[in-house]
Amino acid sequence: MTAAPRHTPQLTIVLVDQGDDCTPMLTTLQAQSFRDWEWLVLTQTTAATNWHRLQDVDPRVRIVDFVGAVVQGWNYALIQSSTPYLCFIAPETELAETFLEHALWVVATVPEAAVCNAYATVGSTQTAWPYGFEQGQVFLEKNLVEPPFVVRRTALDLVGSFAPDLDPSMACWDMWLRLAHAEFWGYSIRKILIGRPTATPQTVPAPGFVSKLADHRRQLIGRFPAPISLHDHTSYTILPVDPPFINEALIPHTNQHRILLLMPWLIVGGAERVNLDFARAVVAAEHKLTIVTTLPDIDHAWAATFGEVTADIFHIDQIARPIDYARFLVYLVRSRAIDVVMISNSMLGYQLLPFIRAHCPEVAVVDYCHSGDARWQNGGYPRFGAAYQQLVDLNITSSEQVRDWMVQRGADAERIAVAYTNVDTDRWTPHAITGEQTRAQYGLAADDLLIVFVGRLSIEKRTPLIADICARLYERAGTQFLCLIIGDGPERAILEARIVTCGMTERVRLLGRIDDAAIHAHLSAADVLILPSETEGISVAVFEAMAMATIPLSAAVGGQAELITPDVGFLVPHGANEVDEYAQILYHLVVHPLERARQKHAARERVVAHFPLTSFGPTMLGHIDRAIARSITDPVPHVSPALAREHTVQALELRRVERALDLMWAEHERSRNAIPGSAISRTDSVDARVRARFRTIYRFAVGRGFTFLIPVRRWFANIADRP
Repeated sequence: MTAAPRHTPQLTIVLVDQGDDCTPMLTTLQAQSFRDWEWLVLTQTTAATNWHRLQDVDPRVRIVDFVGAVVQGWNYALIQSSTPYLCFIAPETELAETFLEHALWVVATVPEAAVCNAYATVGSTQTAWPYGFEQGQVFLEKNLVEPPFVVRRTALDLVGSFAPDLDPSMACWDMWLRLAHAEFWGYSIRKILIGRPTATPQTVPAPGFVSKLADHRRQLIGRFPAPISLHDHTSYTILPVDPPFINEALIPHTNQHRILLLMPWLIVGGAERVNLDFARAVVAAEHKLTIVTTLPDIDHAWAATFGEVTADIFHIDQIARPIDYARFLVYLVRSRAIDVVMISNSMLGYQLLPFIRAHCPEVAVVDYCHSGDARWQNGGYPRFGAAYQQLVDLNITSSEQVRDWMVQRGADAERIAVAYTNVDTDRWTPHAITGEQTRAQYGLAADDLLIVFVGRLSIEKRTPLIADICARLYERAGTQFLCLIIGDGPERAILEARIVTCGMTERVRLLGRIDDAAIHAHLSAADVLILPSETEGISVAVFEAMAMATIPLSAAVGGQAELITPDVGFLVPHGANEVDEYAQILYHLVVHPLERARQKHAARERVVAHFPLTSFGPTMLGHIDRAIARSITDPVPHVSPALAREHTVQALELRRVERALDLMWAEHERSRNAIPGSAISRTDSVDARVRARFRTIYRFAVGRGFTFLIPVRRWFANIADRP
């Protein structure tokens, strides 16, 4: 009987075993989300017994009898394997579950990237090593990358094997520079996906490498490859459709959903906290969750917190070019057998929805809209939800107000469900002793009013208005109050200046971003949460404040009235007299401490009775089940692949133009002074360095086809010259 032909995997993982402890590496390899690979273990016969045992349970293990140095083993592996990609790894290395998938996407889709690694922690203290190939010409002086890394075989075929006379570190360094000679370079994913036991890579050249390094320097000075950027692509480029490689589908268990959540970023914010609550509910119900972030160039400060819920997280801008975004999402849907795609505040998610629908018609799609914003995209994400409703099986909103807004703009009310975000009233419960200690810390008397703001200092929150409100309150109540601003963001400098202008430096204090424990302590001490926002859905900060027995004082916007009733708090409409109205309410609370105490108690009672977090997860999962059922009984219209492809090209072109304009505008703003409370005026002396950077970006953009920027530049120049 003839044996079936052996399947040829797509990736070979090369390990030269010299008696080291391979347990950490083996554990993390077996957990990898990319599965179509082989382990090529080069080992002495006397050490092969344990590998044969592993081979009995994992047929991907291939053992080769080998005696020699590590670099010689690497070169022997090039002969023994035939896969298009190879991963060289050290025995004690630990890998994040998605490392191979991340690195493969780069080397398989970015032609100039011959090799890919990721940021790492090193040593027993797990110190971050946030350096890599983006350092460019620094590699002429020092080496910053050692195994593990994934490399494309065709590049190695072009430049040859590793130098067998060098140790592993120097052989890697030599290989990077040989790739540079061939006009290739490497890419380091700026996300910690590797744990290495050694302290740092060996950056100083060994004696046997000094002369060879000098030769590299002579030949590469002035012609070193530029660091690889994934952001740039040609105008109206041809959009690839097929995935660069196949990954074995992860078969779901019975009654187990696999959900792909598209969200802009992993930062500390209200919408993100809701997504975190949703993620926890999904995993607690034993479903699987994959998260993709879609905004570029973000410091994902909450990545570790989300990582505690699911390891399957991808920052799309860090591993794929814009032209590959669409097929990357389709790849995730297929490789994980995703049955539900959820869009939460992701503009790119909506823009790529036709492509997903065209290539994955079997999935159900839901979105979750928190709030509208008339100043952005003429309505914000609910506008996208309404506009794309024909391709969404069920819209979910955080309030009836958002649902009604969408209906007024043509959406079908029958296809919109409401799921209040709610709050964990067990976690967010006031602690009297902590509150008293916090009040004492600020020197507050028992009846003094403590006002807090908690949130991102962004333009829609209108935080500078708080300084005006407190100045007006000071005229009536004197020093019987204190206002604490908790949070950070782009409007901080404007708020600080406004506090000074209003003479409120003693009464209004900025605490910046603090952790949840500190927020809990301050809300335990607080009397009032103030939120004079331009727009809101139903604020997560209000939910949490009410759970902490803090009176909400909010602008009458969005769905706030669905949570804040007259017996628990106050709503102030926008208008010419709103500063006086806020100040009058606060003064009323200053002089009526007993009424204040009653409302504080009523605020907590309301969320405990009607908005517990325990109902949010089941409500959301119930809506998802409804969306899946609807996708079967009343499927959305078929989307032509050709039309979806062109829609995606147009969307990417819009993003390309917006990115170029954002860069130009940022440079323009740096050349001018922002004066609080007035129009922006030109500085007397603009730094020459800023002007030079602006010109560089402008020339780069025009050289890439953005010729329409020529009149835009002239317009900027004209307004800058105005007195």
